Amino acid sequence: MKRLQKIKIIVTLLFMSVILNTVSTYAVADQVMLEEETSNKLVTVVAESLASNPFIPNEILSANENVVPNIMKDETFNELVSNAIYKDYTNYINVNTPALVNEMIPSIEVAMNKYGLDPYYKEWIIALVTQESHGKGNDPFQVSEAYCGKIGCIKDRELSIDQGVKEFKNQLERTKNKIGHYDVKATLQAYNFGPRFLTYLVDEKVDYSEDVAHAFSKKMCGRAGTRPGHGINKEDRSACYGDYKYVEHVSRYIQAV
Repeated sequence: MKRLQKIKIIVTLLFMSVILNTVSTYAVADQVMLEEETSNKLVTVVAESLASNPFIPNEILSANENVVPNIMKDETFNELVSNAIYKDYTNYINVNTPALVNEMIPSIEVAMNKYGLDPYYKEWIIALVTQESHGKGNDPFQVSEAYCGKIGCIKDRELSIDQGVKEFKNQLERTKNKIGHYDVKATLQAYNFGPRFLTYLVDEKVDYSEDVAHAFSKKMCGRAGTRPGHGINKEDRSACYGDYKYVEHVSRYIQAV
């Protein structure tokens, strides 16, 4: 039997039990009880990933009673299955991208490679910088506060790109460390709100949603120089901390294909 076929059989046997072990703290019933189509898709994705990245030795895949226990102990396997639940495997393209942002893409790719960021996130980062500035100014990623603690300290576009991608990666890893899995929407909102938003998700035992971001914005209103009644979203000016619609606004510049 071919390696991929063996792995698919094993993943099928283990899939739901591993999910329950790895995400039970934060998952709710409808997340754990995946639809059959979704489950089959994730089994295929995980199995193909394992086959192409064979960190599990062939001898472990041999037909014996130790196959399941041995793989269940493999941390990389557990992490891969856990992340597969939450990673969106949809292909994306950017839309309405300004020329100034298009000019930045080679530098964005260099920074992503520098910080070991999965190419999957490129379109999201391009959409993020489009939302932040449309590529204008010396700090198109609006990342000065994360870099030096105050607005306007970055005067070089290349530094802004480097630090913007780094900050996205930092928030991505913080998301994983806080809630136990990668979540691009939670990461984007944390880029806007800061890492306290991720702590809020854990404290409230909730996943990202715009309603959750809205509640956090209202709770934090009045801090860090914000003024009650002066929120940037006309739907609710009392939610004045950051942009609780940030994910929606970023998503205007990305499209599934």
